Amino acid sequence: MDTAFADLTCDPDPLSLDLDTLAGQLGDDSGLPGGVVALPALRQWLLEHPRCGTWYCGS
Repeated sequence: MDTAFADLTCDPDPLSLDLDTLAGQLGDDSGLPGGVVALPALRQWLLEHPRCGTWYCGS
């Protein structure tokens, strides 16, 4: 899995995600960072916020 992630996020064309669209669907209390975020930065944020999935699961 790490190899596949590395392949998807390396130069010259790393993947990114527009979190503004996702945050709008989840609500303002999701705590997600805003804007377009590169997947490595999003991965790091998710690792630093282990309870981040609770808003998605409704817990």
